[in-house]
Amino acid sequence: MKIELKRISHNARLSEETYAFTADVWIDGVKAGEVQNAGHGGPDQWHPREVEARIDAYAATLPHTDVSDMYSDGQKHTMEQSAEVLIANLVTAWLHEKEVKRALSKRILYTIAGKDGIYQTKAIPAAQLKTLLASPETTTAKLKAEKVLNLLPVPEAVALYIASAA
Repeated sequence: MKIELKRISHNARLSEETYAFTADVWIDGVKAGEVQNAGHGGPDQWHPREVEARIDAYAATLPHTDVSDMYSDGQKHTMEQSAEVLIANLVTAWLHEKEVKRALSKRILYTIAGKDGIYQTKAIPAAQLKTLLASPETTTAKLKAEKVLNLLPVPEAVALYIASAA
């Protein structure tokens, strides 16, 4: 089952314990309904409710997800997948992608061999950024970069960005 969120609207100011958002839910390329959360820690609200049941049934077939990072006891902890978990993960991925795209539109993001983290230039005007990225070898050499995220496909840049933050 392929689950997608489209027309996502997120409000960071209203997000307290959970994301405050609304989104259309698409399953296998067909709009199935809508989901929203007020951001106060309560469960997602589904329209129609059958969409949640359908995604919960699918989630039950998936392996448990690792949540060990939520604990500091050195033990491995897992939790069952659910519609809530899958939707929260999709919203998180969308927010990461939005953040990375915004950064890539204003700066050069890059890694340095042997060093942890993502480095970035100061904000660069769009025309100059385009010119710099048109010559990847020169830009990479000038920055002493191992990888320039701006030159990677967006999913790969996002994955690298998230991995560096972990």
